[in-house]
Amino acid sequence: MTQRIESMESAETELSAEQGERMRLLIAELVKTNQELRFREARLKETIARLEKGQRDDVPWAGMLI
Repeated sequence: MTQRIESMESAETELSAEQGERMRLLIAELVKTNQELRFREARLKETIARLEKGQRDDVPWAGMLI
């Protein structure tokens, strides 16, 4: 009986470790995606600002970015 309990506890510990590792990987992926999106957003804002400063005839499609 004691051996069975120890086996179950060992399995729970192993599962917990796997879940922890999976959670760390998901968080790392989320942080990476968040950074990429922030970088893209900043580039788009710079592009919009640059286009808004240009003459309207030069950039008739600029309104499509918004």
